[in-house]
Amino acid sequence: PEVTVAMTGFAQDPPDIDIAPAAFRETLVSHEMRSHTMRIGNAGASPLSWNIFFDGLQPGWLLVAPRGGSLPAGTQTDVTLAFNAGPLLPGSYVTTMLLQSNDPDEPELRVPVEMVVVAASVVSVSPDPLEFEDAFVGDSSTALLQISNLGDATLEVSDLTIDNPLFTSEVTSLTVAPNTAEAVELRFTPTALDPVSGTLTLTTNDPFQPTVTVTLTGAGESPPDIVVSPLSFEETMGSFEVLTRQLAITNLAGSELTYEIEVRGRGPVGVEGTAEAAGAIVDAPRAQDEIPPDWLAPMATLGPRDGIGTSPAPAPRPRVAPAPVSK
Repeated sequence: PEVTVAMTGFAQDPPDIDIAPAAFRETLVSHEMRSHTMRIGNAGASPLSWNIFFDGLQPGWLLVAPRGGSLPAGTQTDVTLAFNAGPLLPGSYVTTMLLQSNDPDEPELRVPVEMVVVAASVVSVSPDPLEFEDAFVGDSSTALLQISNLGDATLEVSDLTIDNPLFTSEVTSLTVAPNTAEAVELRFTPTALDPVSGTLTLTTNDPFQPTVTVTLTGAGESPPDIVVSPLSFEETMGSFEVLTRQLAITNLAGSELTYEIEVRGRGPVGVEGTAEAAGAIVDAPRAQDEIPPDWLAPMATLGPRDGIGTSPAPAPRPRVAPAPVSK
């Protein structure tokens, strides 16, 4: 006998995957990061399931997110590709993404990805801020600014400008080889006692820092003002006589005075005694027949508006006549 079975069914259109772009090629300079988007769409009538894999290991210079999902019919989504040149050497880096889905016509799509890294300069400056030592008004002080190139290409500093004329530099442009540094001397010449500041601007070929600024600071101070009294000594003395006179040294200004005492002269008599300089006892040299022509006493310091004078010399030492020479 024959049996008849009634069967019913519905035809359903499959999912249809569509992507754009179908390949990537990016050129980055060293240490650059950049992101791009790949759009995945479902042009079919059924839900699309998809996942992304790599042909081999996933490279460290490429990050992909999301890596999978499901798309209803007639919808689309974006996938982000993040490129990172980081410290990679200049060259070409390639990989292939495998986009697998339940599209019966295209179960796997291959998406080539290439990143080209080119050399670039990387500027770095120190110190920032650059602080100058205080300088007397009308005088100057100097400081060094180090300009470093941390990149793989030559750093070109095409311009160096300062917005305050109290800070100057004889260097207005320079080149720095890869992975080296150059020191630039800057000068500060104050015209007043107040603290001042300025801004130094470097124009470079660093693709990420075409302009670099450094803060400059400094302050002027009043110079010391020395007064000596008396300006000269002239004495008449007998043999074996000891005579003491005072020399007053005064600092009339608001800055510290540093000085040294130098004794110059020649004569038939010896020198014996002491002199006081800024609180320190300085022994004079002794000689039988003359004062050394270029004797320098140790350096001494006077604070602002201080004054000193020589203290009385100690009791003279008896001078012993030389013994007669036997004949």
